[in-house]
Amino acid sequence: MSNQPRARLWRRSLTSGGASIGETVDGWRGSLASGRCSYDWSLTAANTKNEVGTELADQVVYVNTRVNANDQALDGANRHVLHFEAGQTPAVASMWNMAMYDDDMLFVPNDIDRFSIGSTTEGLANNADGSLTIYVQHAQPDAEHAANWLSAPHGSFNLTMRYYTPLSSVLDRSYRLPPVTRA
Repeated sequence: MSNQPRARLWRRSLTSGGASIGETVDGWRGSLASGRCSYDWSLTAANTKNEVGTELADQVVYVNTRVNANDQALDGANRHVLHFEAGQTPAVASMWNMAMYDDDMLFVPNDIDRFSIGSTTEGLANNADGSLTIYVQHAQPDAEHAANWLSAPHGSFNLTMRYYTPLSSVLDRSYRLPPVTRA
């Protein structure tokens, strides 16, 4: 078998494995199978491409989105927000964060050297009503919102939410992330 058919087979395995991982809710796709791939080679390949170094679900859970609430691809040409109602930030015993990646699942370089934002981000500020809004956009927002800004590239990107030591509501899938919306 030449290298081209092998490469096509590998890409198909990554695609089919990735498509079968978990469920998608409000654009966020995730699985509790990470770290438990066993002999499911498609799942192993997809995890290797998309979730390198994943742990068991009771330690950390990852969910990813490439689309907004209207199923449109995330793109830095637009401004986006992730809004949590008061008391509805990710349900974790430890910490949570949301990382920005390019299409190759590499961090997106930016002027403020911020590659993720979350519960341990210095200066992260709740709104007056206790809710939390994260601004995901290329241009820096006004000074009032800059602490809650995750800088996006000019083009396409995706977001991965990480729940470290997730609580039972994450593990039983009753906790749901809000969708990313266009501002």
